[in-house]
Amino acid sequence: MSEEIERLRRVEEQFQAFVTCAPIGIVSSHLDGRVFEANDTYLEMIGFTREELKDGGIRWSDLTPPEWSKAHEAAIEEARLKGRCKAFEKEYVTREGKRIPILVGFALVGPTREETLAFTIDLSAQKQAEAEVRRLNAELEERVATRTIELEAANRELEAFCYAVSHDLRAPLRSIDGFAYALIQDYEEKLDDEGREFIGRIRSSSKRMDELISALLSLSRITTTELDRQDVNLSELAYGAFSDLQLANPQRNISLSIQPDMIVKGDRRMLQAVLDNLLNNAVKFSSNQPSAEIVFGREGLVGPFFVRDNGVGFDMTQSSKLFQPFERLHSPKEFAGSGIGLATVHRIIRKHGGKIWAEAEVDKGATFYFTLTPEAARDRTK
Repeated sequence: MSEEIERLRRVEEQFQAFVTCAPIGIVSSHLDGRVFEANDTYLEMIGFTREELKDGGIRWSDLTPPEWSKAHEAAIEEARLKGRCKAFEKEYVTREGKRIPILVGFALVGPTREETLAFTIDLSAQKQAEAEVRRLNAELEERVATRTIELEAANRELEAFCYAVSHDLRAPLRSIDGFAYALIQDYEEKLDDEGREFIGRIRSSSKRMDELISALLSLSRITTTELDRQDVNLSELAYGAFSDLQLANPQRNISLSIQPDMIVKGDRRMLQAVLDNLLNNAVKFSSNQPSAEIVFGREGLVGPFFVRDNGVGFDMTQSSKLFQPFERLHSPKEFAGSGIGLATVHRIIRKHGGKIWAEAEVDKGATFYFTLTPEAARDRTK
């Protein structure tokens, strides 16, 4: 018997130690609200002292604001029926009159089932954090709305600029070319070779300027055009682009290896522009080879796509310039072009949520890699 008493005493000591050290409020009380015992955490939460507790000055029912009385009474009724109530949120009014949000739950104990053992958790920090999150979300939504308005305005300005470029700048170019053509037609016999060369250069420069304007317009439209996502077979697009390149270069020996059925989800027209530019570059920059060898494929089922050639390559220390408009790694006299193609490709890939990069070595060819979003580029070869 003495051993059982000793065991119970140890259990009581352990329980008391647990209650005292618990980081949550633990309180023993009567259903009428009288508080018998409470740990320090509970007392600190409500701002009362242990002496006031012993004097009967604490009633947890009195700590509850009037608007929470129904929830308070519902919890008591639930406990009478089930022996306990589910944890629920309410508020306490502290000794200083401050309101604090709490989470409380209790169970009925004792022979009469009129006493309770409850836990309480101060939710102030949590509620403050939630309020801060709501504030930050509202601030973020406001910023997004503002940025959206600014972006729409910028797009409208860009569209107006594109209109001005396509009409106001091209009109004088056409005049220059037209008058130069009329000059050579009407006065060719009166011009010497140098004069005719000058007029030829004028016409060539105006044509070059018109091509640059077209390239810039194409680049700007990518920014403002919405994606029309659909299933796109990149392999078929590559076959079509390569067929056009072969027709344009009948005198060259060009071979292209294409991995079949590389199907993605994206904007067909934009992805066609990507392959047109990358394959055109591969053909152009391999023109110094007796036999140009080009490969279009993908690394594994989920790796990046790539276009590889055996052309002149480039110095990797200059790779940061690759995707900038008008930046060229080779002289226009060596390889013609607008200097806009790779910038266009870069914007299209970014618009699809992917990235593009290149690896090369001088006189040993180049490989351009690109990815799309996981959704757009997942394996769809079923």
